[in-house]
Amino acid sequence: MKEITRTEWFALGVVTMTAAGAAHAVAGAANIARDMMRPQPAGGSAGPGGAVPLPVSGRSGWILFGAMVLAGSLVYHIASDTEQILKEILGATRSVR
Repeated sequence: MKEITRTEWFALGVVTMTAAGAAHAVAGAANIARDMMRPQPAGGSAGPGGAVPLPVSGRSGWILFGAMVLAGSLVYHIASDTEQILKEILGATRSVR
């Protein structure tokens, strides 16, 4: 059985983080859409300018925090392994010639 190379681990990590970020974004978008489709409360509880204040749930903050953590992990992963991957690629092309 073939051993997994550093390049393959890098690709697997990038794909996994991208999939997790996409799933997190879809879940957040569904929550936001559900909040937007919620019926407006009846009565005179309108705020300034006639706007009805929405309850603060903190979901958008968690979505932002999750996106920042995933983006930070992605940047760190790319920056830490790019040099080694390039060395492997260049070393493989030199040995072929």
